[in-house]
Amino acid sequence: MPILYLHNIDKLVVTIYFVVVWAIGVRAREKKKPSAESYILAGRTLTLPAFVATLVATWYGGVLGIGEFCYRYGISSWIIMGVPYYLFAIIYAFVLAEKVRAKENLTIPERLYDHYGKATGFVGSILIFLHAIPAAKVLMLGVLIQLIFGIPMIAATTIGAFFSVVYIFAGGFKSVVKTDKIQFVLMMVSFALILPYAIHYTGGFEILKTKLPSENLTITGTHTIGYMSVWFCFALWTLIAPSFHQRCSAAKTPKIAKKGILISVVCWIFLDALMTATGLYARALLPNIDPILAYPMLAQKVLPPLVKGVFFAGFFAFIMSTIDSSFHIVATTFSHDIIRPRKKGVLTFRIGLIIAATAAVIIATLLPSVITIWYVVYTISIPALFLPIITSYFPKYCLKPMPTLAVMLSGGLLSLSWIICGWLYGTVSAPIYFYNIEPLYPGLIVSTVLYIFFVLLPSER
Repeated sequence: MPILYLHNIDKLVVTIYFVVVWAIGVRAREKKKPSAESYILAGRTLTLPAFVATLVATWYGGVLGIGEFCYRYGISSWIIMGVPYYLFAIIYAFVLAEKVRAKENLTIPERLYDHYGKATGFVGSILIFLHAIPAAKVLMLGVLIQLIFGIPMIAATTIGAFFSVVYIFAGGFKSVVKTDKIQFVLMMVSFALILPYAIHYTGGFEILKTKLPSENLTITGTHTIGYMSVWFCFALWTLIAPSFHQRCSAAKTPKIAKKGILISVVCWIFLDALMTATGLYARALLPNIDPILAYPMLAQKVLPPLVKGVFFAGFFAFIMSTIDSSFHIVATTFSHDIIRPRKKGVLTFRIGLIIAATAAVIIATLLPSVITIWYVVYTISIPALFLPIITSYFPKYCLKPMPTLAVMLSGGLLSLSWIICGWLYGTVSAPIYFYNIEPLYPGLIVSTVLYIFFVLLPSER
């Protein structure tokens, strides 16, 4: 039985949301046979509103996790999961956005192939493929479907995953962009609705001071500076994220790419403020719930019928807008960069979509594996990909193919080895790392030192 008891009108609103998203996505398909560029980048025609809507919507797939983080740690969640990403997004806007749009590469792996050869391109393709599989987000989508409609978990995850695939199958990136427009609006509306209701229900802001643990109202919470710095380093992924590259490449002009990112940062700040405050009220009003259900349970408590349905439609939009983008990136990486057929058609892309959806559903049935795979791939990908991708846009600092491959493999393999040793000394769920150093750091340090070493050797540049 679901723990969320929604009025039939709320379920109807959520159902309408799914139907509308599906209809918009399917109608985005081209009447004539689409080219690879059209399927991957929507013909490079994104206007500023479309760019902002699709970039903002793509960045919030882990909304249940954000709610859990806000519930547990309060304001510090904004500092950890917001501020570093704003910083690196702004850096991306001023340093990389126009350069990315000016190049002709459809994907990040394609750029690695062009600059560093087959080996580096293939390794980069595999890392991006693994990182982009949205298993954890499919699991979140399945949880919500199960809670609202009361169907078995496996059926819920399968329905959620393959629903996302159907309209991408039809229209490619154009479908993603068109559905992101409506999902962007719903995301903003959902938390703009629930926060005033939560404030009205409690009688004001004073309850936060009396009901919350004092550390929930501090910028560090219960975290150490070392722990917070790890999350800061994880935000480096922003500078090499395929979703950023894809949208900048698809922008109509380089200026739209730059300006669109800066506007998106403003939208993220506004939305994060709403979400953090909502998480604080969830903790104050519902002190003994499962933290991962903070937002849904608060909605059940304070929202009336119909409004609650709109909120949950927006909640689904948070997850769906990221899942479809991730599926698109996985399918593109598989068809365009791993298989690399001579003729760039859409058949292999669609095969990649089916593979991605199937893999996501299978992995999503094993929650511990989802968490482990996400952590491992994230920790390996940043040391391996960061310098090769960034320096490819600055020829003066670009290494030759073999030194670049050495930098990539040294950082990634050291971080992987550090993780494995942590598992051996501890457990997979509770690893014990050497000197309590997170495995991201040694990988980043070694890849950076090795890069500097090769830079100082003129023959290797």
